[in-house]
Amino acid sequence: MDKLGVKALLEPSVRKIAIANPEYAAYGRAAVAALKALNVYDQVASRLLYGGNIMETAQFVQSGAADVGILALSLAVAPKM
Repeated sequence: MDKLGVKALLEPSVRKIAIANPEYAAYGRAAVAALKALNVYDQVASRLLYGGNIMETAQFVQSGAADVGILALSLAVAPKM
């Protein structure tokens, strides 16, 4: 899946995609903007799982509640991730 890039989000095995809530989190607004710019938002919108903030979003991925998460790079490369 790593060779698919953003198209990996369209794979049937990806059931939940965690992002921060775009209503009040800048990372969430950025995630939605990126998904729209990459022309995949409409295809994945029903699978989005909203975290209250970027830390909660990361916890969704860590716990397995989400298959994929769009996170801050600093969180993605943190030793606990």
